[in-house]
Amino acid sequence: MWKYTKIDAEGIDPRSGHTAVLASDNRIIVYGGVRDDNSEALPQLVVLDTNDYKWIAPKIEETESRAHHMANLVNDYMIISFGKFSKSNSLSNEIQILDTRTYEWVDSISFEPTKSANSIFLTSNETSETVFPTYVMSDDLSSGSDKGSNSFFSKVPKYFQAVIFCLGGLIVITIIFLTYYNIRRKKKAKTRHLSVLPYTNCNEEAKEDIIREYAH
Repeated sequence: MWKYTKIDAEGIDPRSGHTAVLASDNRIIVYGGVRDDNSEALPQLVVLDTNDYKWIAPKIEETESRAHHMANLVNDYMIISFGKFSKSNSLSNEIQILDTRTYEWVDSISFEPTKSANSIFLTSNETSETVFPTYVMSDDLSSGSDKGSNSFFSKVPKYFQAVIFCLGGLIVITIIFLTYYNIRRKKKAKTRHLSVLPYTNCNEEAKEDIIREYAH
């Protein structure tokens, strides 16, 4: 649910093209931007304390302010990059770093080494060696994986397995077709022989004997 809070912003220029980051103590730190006439918005740096919703304007070393830039918060450092300088109206490829604890510009960032139980790689401060986590596999899982790795088809690519299955099916279908074709051909051959048997002048009993002989 939205809540409207009236905040006294006297002495702070309306602006656009600025950036804002949220600090760990709930301060909203706003830097840069321009006014409607594209002139520099002042103060360059303003901070809103969301605990009491009051603006403050910390005193910082004057630098040429910028607008339409980027800003990211890394630990307690606000890193400002690129954009356009407000006074000269020229593009910038520079990076500025603001320590949000002291509101001072710094040239580099230093971090305290930390350890986390959820970290994949843990670094020892004393030896500076990377310690890798140890994973223990149960006997059932390890034996199952060994069996799977030793099977023939587990080592054959899937597309090659598909080709083998298709060829096997084609061979089976070919064998069935040839067997059926040979049976049909033999039956037709017997019928053809029976149709030309020389029993025209034989009696019925002799004809039956000849037919039985050729049929077998």
